[in-house]
Amino acid sequence: GEVVLELLLLGGNHDATLALLLRERSADVFRHVRVHGLHAAVCASSNLLAALFRIDVARAVALLVEPPPGELPVEPILAILRSLHRDDWLRAYMTAVCRAWPLATAKYHPTLLRMLVSAAACVAERGRKSTESDALQQFLAESE
Repeated sequence: GEVVLELLLLGGNHDATLALLLRERSADVFRHVRVHGLHAAVCASSNLLAALFRIDVARAVALLVEPPPGELPVEPILAILRSLHRDDWLRAYMTAVCRAWPLATAKYHPTLLRMLVSAAACVAERGRKSTESDALQQFLAESE
């Protein structure tokens, strides 16, 4: 693995390097995407995006929120995350993108609010406090 990775990096084969890092579930994939500006390539594929989220949700979200909204459009990412049927990933991304660019993402705020309320209610039914209820409280405080 490591020798092949080094050869791919030296050869400048970013697609193959990315594929290898994802297959090995290496956290180095986030640095590779960042350094080589592969954000758009990763976001164009539901398989690549899902692989990033499986490695580390928080780092995947941070990576997606780095470029300005015009450079990495929000809607295609939302569409992919919806198609993956992972509400936790969708909620994490929407929360981050709405915090990073509140004006540019204002049209998504009602959807995020519904998702946070729904998630918090599900957890509350089980009698536990959750990160969703904390996120909901923070979102409401920031919206005032």
